[in-house]
Amino acid sequence: MSELVLALVNCASKKEASTIVGQVLKRRLAAAANIHAPIESTYHWQDEIQTAIEVPVLFKTTRHAFDQLAQLVEQLHSYDTPGVIAMPIEQVNGAYEDWVIKVTSVVDD
Repeated sequence: MSELVLALVNCASKKEASTIVGQVLKRRLAAAANIHAPIESTYHWQDEIQTAIEVPVLFKTTRHAFDQLAQLVEQLHSYDTPGVIAMPIEQVNGAYEDWVIKVTSVVDD
């Protein structure tokens, strides 16, 4: 299994997604991010089923940097309980993995 993970975060708007991406990349907690087109999400919240338009962001990062990335997202995000979900990567080409690890290697423990 790779050292890399994909971190998924849904944001309330493209502006919020851009702000979070900028801060995560500035701190080198991810090597890259994709801001996706808006989606319709349906979920349980406060004992009701809610529907909202959200903007998904996919970060390319490492297991080592994930906790700090999640903490920063929680600080910057407008939701009370933002989801920051790490998905393991089974395989990745070596040069790409090396690049992500190099970019995020400045993260302090």
